[in-house]
Amino acid sequence: MAYQELLESYFFYRRLRPRTEQSYRGAIQKMQKNILALGQSHAINEIDMRQLMTWRNNELNNGLSPISWNSYCRHLKAIFNHGIEQGLISWTENHFAKLLLTEPKKRKKTLADDQIHAVIKLFDALQVQESSGDLSGRIHPVWFWRTVFETLYYTGMRRNQLLHLTIADIDLGQSVIYLGLDGSKTHSENTIPICNALKPWLQQLLKQARLRHFKYKDQLFNVTRFGQNRRYKYDYMLDANISNCYRELSERLEFKVSPHRFRHTLGTKLMRQGADANLHLVKALLGHTDLRTTLEYVEPNLDDIRNMLDALSN
Repeated sequence: MAYQELLESYFFYRRLRPRTEQSYRGAIQKMQKNILALGQSHAINEIDMRQLMTWRNNELNNGLSPISWNSYCRHLKAIFNHGIEQGLISWTENHFAKLLLTEPKKRKKTLADDQIHAVIKLFDALQVQESSGDLSGRIHPVWFWRTVFETLYYTGMRRNQLLHLTIADIDLGQSVIYLGLDGSKTHSENTIPICNALKPWLQQLLKQARLRHFKYKDQLFNVTRFGQNRRYKYDYMLDANISNCYRELSERLEFKVSPHRFRHTLGTKLMRQGADANLHLVKALLGHTDLRTTLEYVEPNLDDIRNMLDALSN
């Protein structure tokens, strides 16, 4: 049984999205490459626990994080479970079940208020620059990327959900956005509100889309159909376009910004407003299926802790 045969058999038994399939392909390719580099037999049935642990240790010594290793490991565990269950490989147990690492519990990365203001100030400066004829590369047209920022910041949606939005998904009359199954990480639909601060940006986006004769089911957030920059190779906006924009924003701002940091920032700010009564509202907005995921956004207020400690001395 070859690596690719095992993988294709796994795909045959499961209906996975193209993006998900790519993650599994990446994991199996990385395994094949690294087992081969060890200079020992890389036939699947002859791979033992020691070889896999050597590969894992090499990866960690070269800077791979436990979180990234566990991601590979979970994908491979699923593939090899399938191989064992179907009798495609002769492993008596799934070695990957014993190779997961304890992940460090890190605080969610968020942006402070002054950093959010810095992002807005940069967009304003870039808009002035662009108005004078100086196109800003990966952040052109500026109004479009500002709309992306405002949408991510005020909805907390994931980038893949943004990429799957169409004109049909935006209902300005009801002030809601419909998030469909295609872009959902949790395979569930969701309806989220459009707040007053976001509405003008979406109105402008829809107006520009109609001027360009967008069809009802066309990808709405598609930078390749706006502006004067013809540098894009595809007719469909990709995840890489968003990554490139935020990489340039981060370089200009000299601190890290990303769609997921906006999501974490929104969730954390909403949870700081108080109140267990808000918990289910935040869960609904962010599309979490488990309340425990939402609770991860609850951070202790250091001022409250400081006041509590100060009270001890009184």
